[in-house]
Amino acid sequence: AKQASLAVSESRHKYDKLVKAHAQQGVIMHKLQDELQREVAQGTVLKKTVKTQEAVIHRLEEVLEAQMASNGGGGAVGLARKLQGRHPRARHLRDKTIGADGAGGAMAPSRPGSG
Repeated sequence: AKQASLAVSESRHKYDKLVKAHAQQGVIMHKLQDELQREVAQGTVLKKTVKTQEAVIHRLEEVLEAQMASNGGGGAVGLARKLQGRHPRARHLRDKTIGADGAGGAMAPSRPGSG
């Protein structure tokens, strides 16, 4: 009887350890699933942002081509100067990526002849 009681006690102890381990694994799995969902959501947002940027770039190219055609193809420098001062948001983004002094930072686009 004593041996059977000892076996039951040992089995109960093992069972309690398994229940505790299962609960800990459940918490870990829940955290991993939440993290995965956040990463998927962030990836979706990034994809949408990239598509929007591509569309904006494409439209800008169309506008510039039309402007160049109306200027006879020779007014690229004048057009660039005209556009530089017009859009504060564009200046802000340029200054943020290139630097206000034009020195170029880690995100600066490469320029012909620099490098």
